[in-house]
Parts: sequence; C-alpha cells; structure tokens
Amino acid sequence: MPPDGADVVFDAAGFQDSVLKLVRRGGELVELGWPARDIPSAEMRALFFHGVRILPSRVRVADTWRHAISLVSSGTVKLKQMVTHRYNIEGGIEAFELLRAKQGLKALIMPQGL
Repeated sequence: MPPDGADVVFDAAGFQDSVLKLVRRGGELVELGWPARDIPSAEMRALFFHGVRILPSRVRVADTWRHAISLVSSGTVKLKQMVTHRYNIEGGIEAFELLRAKQGLKALIMPQGL
C-alpha cells in the first residue's frame, strides 16, 4: 500500500476503525454493507476533514458490476493480493482468530483444501 494510503478503500466489514488509517486524504471509501455499529461524529468529522468521499454501494445497477469486472479483468484491481491468508476447513477457527486480532486483510477458508 502507498505510504499515504489507498486511493480507494472497499469496506465490507462494517466501517471498522482502520478505515481512516487505510484511505489517503482525498480518497474514496466504498461502503459495501451496513455499518456494524453507530459511527461516532468524531470519526465522521475526521473523514470529512480528510476530504474522503464516502460512496454507498447498497444500490447497485448493472453498470456497477460491469465496472467491477472490468477493473479486475484489466488488472487494475488485483484480487489475489487482497487475500493474505488461506486455510483449509480445519483451520477455520484460526482464520477467524487471525482476523479478529487484525493480523490479516482477508482469509480464505477453502472447504476442499488448499
């Protein structure tokens, strides 16, 4: 990740505390789900003063999916790099513990094995 943060952060975890640490000033935060908690006004102010543009994604149109597929197809978004850990089904608990401890970005649990 660039030292000043990512241009775009996709939050599928419900507006976690790390969002402000990940997105650069003037960047974009795409909320893929509903926040898991009420967002304190101090956090919203921080995003506001950092010029972060917040984009909800609950309303999707066909172009949304075409654009996402095009970003992945063109190599602009590299999905494999987002997966920091892989586990077989027996390692599922370990995967959740790792993410709860905020030691990984995305952990795949693959029932058929690695």
